[in-house]
Amino acid sequence: MSMAYLIPGILLIGGLAYYLASRKSKAGSADKQTAAKQDTKSPKEDHARSNTYNDLRGMAFRVTPEQLQLPFPLDKTIVYGVIMDWGIDTATATIVSYRTGDASVYVSSGGGIIGGGQHKAVNHAAKQFAALGQTYLDKVAKTETNSLPRWMQ
Repeated sequence: MSMAYLIPGILLIGGLAYYLASRKSKAGSADKQTAAKQDTKSPKEDHARSNTYNDLRGMAFRVTPEQLQLPFPLDKTIVYGVIMDWGIDTATATIVSYRTGDASVYVSSGGGIIGGGQHKAVNHAAKQFAALGQTYLDKVAKTETNSLPRWMQ
């Protein structure tokens, strides 16, 4: 029964990330069409929105068990969260899940969903996804960096 929630939860989060990434690219083409119709003799102002993707992704890597109020033994390595980067066309979606049920999706094109764990199904799926990370702990290599893989940059 646990996989019955995990897979739909991941698909839901992934689908939302894909939707946000594609919506951003459509909005960009509409902006270009609007810009073509604008007066080119007037001084131009840059109204670009701030993209906080790198800040949010970096913050996800710096979260500690203490910040999540999770008591873990010091003598054992416990996976308390999973961060998954997913390449989607020209963007990257970062899916963050913690054992507390907290979950977010950050999209490099500027969109995202913060606080998805407030929804019961997402909360349940995030907990399961993070717990599943423990079963793969012996297959991972320790790293000192959290940069995106080269093929996603």
